[in-house]
Amino acid sequence: MNAPTDLAALKARQRTAWASGDYAVIGTTLQIVGESLAEACDLRTDERVLDVAALKTRQRTAWASGDYAVIGTTLQIVGESLAEACDLRTDERVLDVAAGNGNATLAAARRGCLVTSTDYVGALLERGSERAAAERLQVSFQQADAEALPFDEPASTPSSRPSA
Repeated sequence: MNAPTDLAALKARQRTAWASGDYAVIGTTLQIVGESLAEACDLRTDERVLDVAALKTRQRTAWASGDYAVIGTTLQIVGESLAEACDLRTDERVLDVAAGNGNATLAAARRGCLVTSTDYVGALLERGSERAAAERLQVSFQQADAEALPFDEPASTPSSRPSA
């Protein structure tokens, strides 16, 4: 498969694919993400050494290069199902890590939770913020890496709610 190497060419192909219904281009984009991962691995003797910073930079670029939020909104039911399964209630605090465009974030906010939504791809958080604004939901969006969250550890583990 010949994947475009420059970002402008990739974006042009994606726009054309979305307009025509040719979703196979998503596979091309994911191949580029995979190639970025392979490139971030440096072969030394018989072991692979991973440059995590380089990998994350390439991943951010790849995730920000396409309209993945469109794909994410098709998975909205997953966020709703998760919020329902967790029996989220008004004023409970929710931290959505690696939130993408916010499916779980918005589902929790619709139930009255106090939600902080994080992802290391700013473009996806912007889409989540737009969606929250459209529904007039109060959500805090913060760009953050899941491996280095800028939050204090909880003082203790949450206790279970009493049974009804």
